[in-house]
Amino acid sequence: MRGPALTFNEGKCCAAIMQLIEQREGSKASCVLSPEVTRHAAPVEMAFDIGPKTYAVEHTGIEPFAGFMQMSAEAKWRLTPIEDAVRNRLGQGVTFQLAIPVGALAVQKGADLRDAQNTITDWVVSAARTLTEAPVLRGSARTPAFRNTEHPFSMRLDRLSRELPGRNFYIVHSTTEQSLEQARRQRLRLACQKKLPKLQKWSQSGARSVLILEDNDIAATNETLVFEALKDLRPGFDYWPDEIYVVGTYIDEFWPIHTIWLGELDYQELSGCFETRSLVDPESLVDITAMFDAIPNS
Repeated sequence: MRGPALTFNEGKCCAAIMQLIEQREGSKASCVLSPEVTRHAAPVEMAFDIGPKTYAVEHTGIEPFAGFMQMSAEAKWRLTPIEDAVRNRLGQGVTFQLAIPVGALAVQKGADLRDAQNTITDWVVSAARTLTEAPVLRGSARTPAFRNTEHPFSMRLDRLSRELPGRNFYIVHSTTEQSLEQARRQRLRLACQKKLPKLQKWSQSGARSVLILEDNDIAATNETLVFEALKDLRPGFDYWPDEIYVVGTYIDEFWPIHTIWLGELDYQELSGCFETRSLVDPESLVDITAMFDAIPNS
């Protein structure tokens, strides 16, 4: 398991969904092409045929809020030193999660950043000793919010009831649930405004449209939250894709694929009909769009 990825996996996500549709239809895809390479008027990521039906596939990465990818990129020197220092001072067989506000260490530099990191490290190690194992039903035991007067932001430390092998401590970003979900809806609205017009053009020519939403954040995003946001957004769009999937790329060993929309049925309705989650080994996938990129544009 790892933290948020700093890049998205467009080609492999497209391959994973093509593979899923092949399994559902019981037939292999043919005529796989890049509409961008062929200079189609609506250049989605990929198009292919299964039997007489054409599928048009568009991919987009989803951030829980604006600037998430940049913040994740900076975590290597802002947060990772804290995680490394704390892990060496905690015992094995337990897992602790520290939640700090979004952007809490975004402006500190040099000595100020190191002082803040040391302060947080010392507090976590001290607070961890006060936490007893939480009941499994509750999931975690919590300290009161901690406020340090020199570095004024609140932090919350949880001792998780489940152990994550080789990962006895990690940091997540916290925000109010309301503001996070408002930011998520806004990001998804922008994604739909950008991606749906291309898929609509393919639909008008008889193709079945497929939207892939790649989730590379294990801390603040899951398929249920994405579905709830999409459900709220759906009435605001005259056109909606035939199929929508969330592909989780936050675990190296496997990627979960969640079916969010299939024809007229949404995630909630589909859950009562069949298993909406499948797993795929990312190592078994071909980066399809990288193959397209190798084709000369002529």
